[in-house]
Amino acid sequence: MSTPVASYTEFAVSSNFSFLRGASHPEELAATAAQLGMAGFGLADRNSVAGVVRAHAALRDIKEADVRAPRYHPGARLIFAGGADRDLPDVLAYPANRRGWGRLCRLLTLGNRRAKKGECHIGLSDLLDWSGDLELIVMPNASLQPPELAATLPPLLQRLCEARPGAVHLAGSLSYDGEDRLRLACLDTLARESATPLIAVNEVLYHVSARRLLQDVLTCIRTHTTLETAGRRLGAHAEHHLKSPAEMQRLFHRYPDAVRCTQRLSAKLTFSLDELRYEYPEETITGFDGPQEALVHFAYQGARDRYPDGVPEKIRLSLAHEIALIGVNHLEAHLYANWLEVAGRPYEVPELPALGLIVSGGHTDIVLMSDHGVYRRLGRTRDDAAGEAFDKVGRLLGLGFPGGPAIERTARGAEPPRLRLPRHCRNR
Repeated sequence: MSTPVASYTEFAVSSNFSFLRGASHPEELAATAAQLGMAGFGLADRNSVAGVVRAHAALRDIKEADVRAPRYHPGARLIFAGGADRDLPDVLAYPANRRGWGRLCRLLTLGNRRAKKGECHIGLSDLLDWSGDLELIVMPNASLQPPELAATLPPLLQRLCEARPGAVHLAGSLSYDGEDRLRLACLDTLARESATPLIAVNEVLYHVSARRLLQDVLTCIRTHTTLETAGRRLGAHAEHHLKSPAEMQRLFHRYPDAVRCTQRLSAKLTFSLDELRYEYPEETITGFDGPQEALVHFAYQGARDRYPDGVPEKIRLSLAHEIALIGVNHLEAHLYANWLEVAGRPYEVPELPALGLIVSGGHTDIVLMSDHGVYRRLGRTRDDAAGEAFDKVGRLLGLGFPGGPAIERTARGAEPPRLRLPRHCRNR
């Protein structure tokens, strides 16, 4: 009697946004996860969420093609730097909800601000401070033997569990070095003793095994060596690719609950990038003549705080240029477009007061224009709903992008008698 194949979600996935380590694009990883019939996968690059949108977009295209797409979880792999934290194992951080995503982004921003460009300095205390609404997976160093694991992991697991009780997992993976049985047995024991679930992962660096050659080349570039002299710096095998649920079930047949744990964790992660929308903040301009004056003050104050020894000349020039550009009210420009003369159209001067409908990137607003320069927003959608509707219709009809102008051009050449409108829309 055959054993039913368990569902599996891979959480330890790095893309080429883990610079010179991951050897596959997020889109390739997303497509392969769908082909393998995985229940889901999470993307967690090193101290970065730069690649998560690409995988999200690729899965959206897969769904539109009526292909079953895996659940997707955006996250980050936190690499600790500095002092005693430098030797700590990596931790995968996945936001459980929208608040968790905000906390993860704040944590990464904190680390980036401390370091020079291209680096991120995060300590364990930072993670503990910002761990709210994050699900954590501790990634033991594969080079450590069971006695070393037993000595180093319990203190870390205890601190994380105190900060995030019920939200900490211990990862188990295979190294294919002949020590996997002992290592997994040790990790299973540590997980039970610390009340931390053992979760199966595969430390994915590429979508298919053939990409291992490219990953070796990336390793040589990162370590400033060659394929001939790299030696053990290179991967010992080509197993760091996405595997099917059946294959992961076979590899972890002694620990089936570690595979089932991936589904329990996936069910807890409800956050989706679709929840993110442009949210214009309420402007606080107390003590200033207007929003632009407040912006100038806070921008230059921030620059002085960032560069206490003096703001570099190139930064000063950039600020001067960009702040002047921000001062242009593009929504006001949309309203005044109605005063422009357009060739081939009869020109009528709009009368005030008037209602204006603004459909622009990230905005769909109804504005009362009482007089020139006097506006009051009466209502708005939560996103660019009207603009997206035009774009989607244009795409469905093959008219091109953006949809609004394309639909307008097509409508001008249409023959109205050919359009049979529903009865309630006629003569309107």
